[in-house]
Amino acid sequence: MELVKVFGGGRSRSEVWLLVLALLVGFGGHLCAADDIVHDDTLAPSHPGCPNSFTLVKVRNWVAAQEEPEVVDVGARFGTLITDHEQEAHNGPLAKLDPEDGCTNSNKTLVGFAALVRRGNCDFTTKARVAQKAGAVALLVVNDKQELYRTVCSDNDTFQDITIRSVMLPKAAGNNLEDALNLNEEVRVLLYSPRRTLIDITEVFLIVC
Repeated sequence: MELVKVFGGGRSRSEVWLLVLALLVGFGGHLCAADDIVHDDTLAPSHPGCPNSFTLVKVRNWVAAQEEPEVVDVGARFGTLITDHEQEAHNGPLAKLDPEDGCTNSNKTLVGFAALVRRGNCDFTTKARVAQKAGAVALLVVNDKQELYRTVCSDNDTFQDITIRSVMLPKAAGNNLEDALNLNEEVRVLLYSPRRTLIDITEVFLIVC
């Protein structure tokens, strides 16, 4: 397939290659960063109960029954692996833990809910244990930065007791979900990790190469 045909016959070949270059510059850094997240596990602490590879996770979310843009985040090193089949993923309500950092026992039960917490003040595994004890089926940690971030295990501990599925959300996406909860909107989430985690970006490169 010719590039001119892909982008439309009204463009010259030089204009098309300029578009290709712009796409490579615009997406290349994100593609490499995502690839590092999925594959570069060797430097992260690995302990009993902490065997998971880092994978990109897609989070579908609904606010007041209206589906919002899908969020891409990173699965945790610990806990149950997130399914790669969307049809098998748990679709359930989201609620904030109390306290919101998830560092001490929750003041409310969250049976059947996914729990939303803020990053900071304690280890990720502590937050997972607190959410799990409260009955939550999943943990979503809101990052204090926009970048994707690995959710690792702390040193000098074992983690076989942690079964809850956990992910780290970029700051903006997490803030949007929290804002909706603060307005008493019903928020639902569905987490899954498709095998082709880079499918959207990869398809762009397949078109232009």
